[in-house]
Amino acid sequence: MRLTEIMSTKLVVLTLAHTIREACQIFLDNQIDGAPVVNEKGELLGLLTKSHIYRVLAQDENPQVMVGDIMKHDLTVGHPDEEIKDIFNKVGRLPVVDKKVVVGMITRTDLAKAFIDSFTSISDELLTILDSTHNLIIAIDSTGKISLLNRVAEKFLGLKSSAAIGRDIMEIIPNTGLMEVLETGVSKPVQKIELRNCTFISNRTPIKKNGEIIGAVAVLQDISELENTFIDSFTSISDELLTILDSTHNLIIAIDRTGKISLLNRVAEKFLGLKNSTVIGRDIMEIIPNTGLMEVLETGVSKPVQKIELRNCTFISNRTPIKKNGEIIGAVAVLQDISELENISRELENVKELNDDLDLVLNGRRLETISQKTITGKHPLPIRTPVFYRKGKIFRVLSNVTEITELKLLKQQLEQAQGLSKYYEAELRSLKMKYAGPEKIIVSSQKMKDLMDTVVRSAQCDSTVLITGESGTGKELIAETIHNNSFRKNGPYIKINCGAICHNILKTVLFGYEDGAFAAAKKSGNAGYFELASGGTLFLDKISELPYNIQVDLLRVVQSKEVIRVGGKRSIPIDVRILAASKRDIPKLVEKNEFDKDLYHLLNVVTVKVPPLRERKEEIPVLAAQFVKLFNKKYKKNKKLSSNMIDVLMEYDWPGNIRELENMMERLVVTIPGNILSREHLPLAFHP
Repeated sequence: MRLTEIMSTKLVVLTLAHTIREACQIFLDNQIDGAPVVNEKGELLGLLTKSHIYRVLAQDENPQVMVGDIMKHDLTVGHPDEEIKDIFNKVGRLPVVDKKVVVGMITRTDLAKAFIDSFTSISDELLTILDSTHNLIIAIDSTGKISLLNRVAEKFLGLKSSAAIGRDIMEIIPNTGLMEVLETGVSKPVQKIELRNCTFISNRTPIKKNGEIIGAVAVLQDISELENTFIDSFTSISDELLTILDSTHNLIIAIDRTGKISLLNRVAEKFLGLKNSTVIGRDIMEIIPNTGLMEVLETGVSKPVQKIELRNCTFISNRTPIKKNGEIIGAVAVLQDISELENISRELENVKELNDDLDLVLNGRRLETISQKTITGKHPLPIRTPVFYRKGKIFRVLSNVTEITELKLLKQQLEQAQGLSKYYEAELRSLKMKYAGPEKIIVSSQKMKDLMDTVVRSAQCDSTVLITGESGTGKELIAETIHNNSFRKNGPYIKINCGAICHNILKTVLFGYEDGAFAAAKKSGNAGYFELASGGTLFLDKISELPYNIQVDLLRVVQSKEVIRVGGKRSIPIDVRILAASKRDIPKLVEKNEFDKDLYHLLNVVTVKVPPLRERKEEIPVLAAQFVKLFNKKYKKNKKLSSNMIDVLMEYDWPGNIRELENMMERLVVTIPGNILSREHLPLAFHP
């Protein structure tokens, strides 16, 4: 509140021309005890009060003394826009000045009146607010005496405030709990209490002033009607939920935390030949021992999509713990006849049929199933059925969702296993007469030791690796070593010679195909090498021989970690580590636009360059001896190398690298009649 709102503007002023006698008469005529002294412009010069006059008379001074001689000059003044709180304790009489001109006066009487008016206004407003609420509000002071009852509390208690205020709360309403709050100083929020046969939600709080508890207040909300409404709603919802559960085509069985049956829906009752009334409260192990619900109850772990046998029937079972506030209070099983699910699964094998409605007639009702995919990648299969209630009237449509993601995943894993089986059979046939074991990797030169250190380190991460080197240097063995030393060593290891597969079928070999992709396509489709290698390693040998258009497709698959089969639309997630090898200079191919630049950078995370044999000739004796040992074992021979042959082998440059040395040793072991292999047995190219 500002000074201009309470100051007196009907001013009585004095001038320097007035005497004390004249001032005294002015005070008596106007019933005031002080006045400002101003000049002819109305500007404040000083202040004269009755105290000044008393002092003159007490000292027997001349009453004709001029006002200016005894007035107070050193004054505290106020401004019209100043707040009352800023001047409350300044003086008992305050001139209000605006631009040096006196515009009003404020006395302590003015301040007291303003305070009383403000307090009364605020008190009335607060009481009106408290009386307008629908809640009971009861307050007590520090002694436990009632200090406030709002109108709602008066009406509920049948007691007027005037009759209750000042009386002990324990005498009027003993169970409000306010005394406990007063004694402990601890709030009691949102607690349920009974008061005169009514139920209330109570918020009880201590009243504090300057850190000291001076009372307590309770706000009570009547929830008696709310409880009745809730009970009615709960009963209605419960009946509706039971009707929905009874309308599903699945068996639903629930138990409580002690293993006692708490629910059988109508389908379960019919299948088991039991009634809820006879089994609820009985032990599940006594009635249906092999549901697996006790295991779920004890472990708290769901058992989704599992096949179980129940009374000579096969079901897909989803068993889940029931939790409340993080505590397991029971378990529920939803069982579906697997024959129906298998029929639906067969219908889902064709992509086109995924979008078709399956119209079946069950007891004159239409059953609709549509396969869908959620944003989380799950595949629910909803079976929508009308729920009939109250004389055949439809009041709900029940969507009974069966989650078939696991079935789809199992199907995909089966395809991968079948494809891997065929792949490994082909590899075994091709390797029957070859030796591709770890015996071929000889590490005796410093170059090879450094190389193998890099290989083993790179095997520990999951980055793509590009292996380069001349033909015959052992790039395939390096790739196999990386796989065998990685965390994927127990997964599939698929190797592809990109230059040996016809370009027309290379895309289907890599990415697989769906039914209808081409004339000879299998009806069930076929998984490609990327799917077969999921969880393991895919080695792309001679990757520089890939056609440019397939390089672009390969880039997309490696980046997205998803593959789309030829002729298909759905994305299949893959988890594959890519290893690639090439004897050609890929950077030069990139410059000539013969190899995709982005694919090169994606593959070239780690580069392993295998040195040619001519740069590590110290390994030739060991390699030659190793190959002779291998072919002796293979052909049941007992050949040995002479020292003069080793000298010749060391002088040769070996343009065909290790492969040329291997083939040379095999030819000598097979064709030379004696057991000693000497320099004269070598071809003419070794005799300059």
